[in-house]
Amino acid sequence: MSRRGVHGPNSALTEFLREKGINANQIRARFLAREQAENANTNTGSSSADSSATATPATSTTPTAPTPPAATTRRTRSARASAATTPAKGKGKARVLKKRKREDSDDDDDDDDDGDFNVFDYASKAPEVGQQAFCAECDSRFKVTAYSKASEDGDGLLCPPCGRKSAKEEKELVRRAGAEKRTRRVQARKALDAESAGPRSLKDLCIKFVADHIRDVEEFGDLESGVMQRICEILARNRSLDSATLKLFTVPQSEKLTLHDCARIETNELKSIAAFMPQLRHLGLYHAGSATDDVLSYYAEKLPHLESFHLHGAFLVTPTAYSTFFTQIGHQLTSLTLSNTRNTPTLIHTITTTCPNLTALNLSHLTRLDNTCISHLSSLQFLTSLDISHSASEITDAAITPLLESIGSGLTHLDLSGLPSLTGLTTSAIHACCAHLRSLNLSDLPLLSASDITSLFTNWTKNRGLVKLQMKHLSLVDDDALKAVVAHSGRSLEVLNVNSCAELTKEGVMEGLARCERLGKLDVGFVRAVDDEVVEMALGRGVSWVSVWGCAKVTACCGIGRGVTVVGREVEGL
Repeated sequence: MSRRGVHGPNSALTEFLREKGINANQIRARFLAREQAENANTNTGSSSADSSATATPATSTTPTAPTPPAATTRRTRSARASAATTPAKGKGKARVLKKRKREDSDDDDDDDDDGDFNVFDYASKAPEVGQQAFCAECDSRFKVTAYSKASEDGDGLLCPPCGRKSAKEEKELVRRAGAEKRTRRVQARKALDAESAGPRSLKDLCIKFVADHIRDVEEFGDLESGVMQRICEILARNRSLDSATLKLFTVPQSEKLTLHDCARIETNELKSIAAFMPQLRHLGLYHAGSATDDVLSYYAEKLPHLESFHLHGAFLVTPTAYSTFFTQIGHQLTSLTLSNTRNTPTLIHTITTTCPNLTALNLSHLTRLDNTCISHLSSLQFLTSLDISHSASEITDAAITPLLESIGSGLTHLDLSGLPSLTGLTTSAIHACCAHLRSLNLSDLPLLSASDITSLFTNWTKNRGLVKLQMKHLSLVDDDALKAVVAHSGRSLEVLNVNSCAELTKEGVMEGLARCERLGKLDVGFVRAVDDEVVEMALGRGVSWVSVWGCAKVTACCGIGRGVTVVGREVEGL
């Protein structure tokens, strides 16, 4: 049965080539025609060369100058060795290579595009296994194997001794690169942990050793409270603080305990703190997700001397339990922190009525802290430190201005960061009421303009100068505002944060640094104009810690001495 006229399924490529009139027969015909033409040209060239050699007179009276020998190289020596071992295959391989070169070129059919075949392209090809070659390093002759290494510059292969030497050097380079990477990681970790460069003290090494082997420690003995606190901080960072290691820090005679990570401590262990440490006066629990109403009730019963209480992340504690707790021991509290926990306006009112002796109050990151809650704080006349930052509810100038008029004269620390509805009316109230202010945080207030900052610090004669100022993410702050800041507080300022103040220029920052006499900590992250010169000037004027995240102009060429820390350089990748 004839199958003529019956076609099976075709691929998309086949259909495309058929539509364009391209088929294998045409390609094969063109290839054969080119090959025949090349063979004809080769035969013609060889016959003409023979005839010219025959036509040359045998006896010539003119002396011929000797041709100087061509300079030999490793590549040509290797090519000669390859040609000497396989003389019969040279023309065949040359024809194959020429064919491949033609097929890899453009798909046009012009024979002129192929060009003449260069015999040195084949001569420079690496010899095959079993052939003889000259070492690209020591010029010695050797037999090529499958394990022969290529030279670094690609000129040829290496003999076994040179190959072993090269492999050893490569291994050493890899080892050094790994060591340098580990060193950069250690330096970056130290910078993030605010550790100064250079060797650690014996005390720091002992603290780290104890923290690394905390599971083998039975008790600390007579360690001073500062050393124990440092060990506790390291354990919290390593997530090693749990119910087992907590027992090491519950010393009955101690009056202060701060646990920076209580995430792995159970509810009963939190209650045991009051049982083992009845003399506590200062208690701080961070990330205390296991704290419940029972824990707070137990503290109110077992801690009669408690004066400072800081609680972060206690989502399980209800406002009713807080009210009961403050009703029982609120009169003895002088410092209170409630952060990332549930609250109501009734709870804030309870705090202001049951804790009249508070001097420091931190109500940051609360979801329901609004203008009504702020109005209750005016009765706390002994406050010197107030933090109401990053509230999830709206807080406006209408609540802040009366508050500052009532208690602003006694404040030394004020944190209003993360309250996006505040405007220049708040800075005017600070200027008029906060005469003793030493620390001010105005970060993340997008409605504040450069003129508001300038007006705050211009003619602020009531205030003798700030020690700490944070203006992070105030995108409208410019050189004039910074000039007003340093003109007022340049002699006293120790910490300055102008992170993401994009309007600042290099000249403005350098002029401001020139007037800061006691500055020790500087954050100029994402101020694009900051470069190596600005950082070197800051370090030269005594600044010991600089943050330059996002400053692409700060390079590895920046001179950094011992005892100082520069955080955020792009060259210090982790």
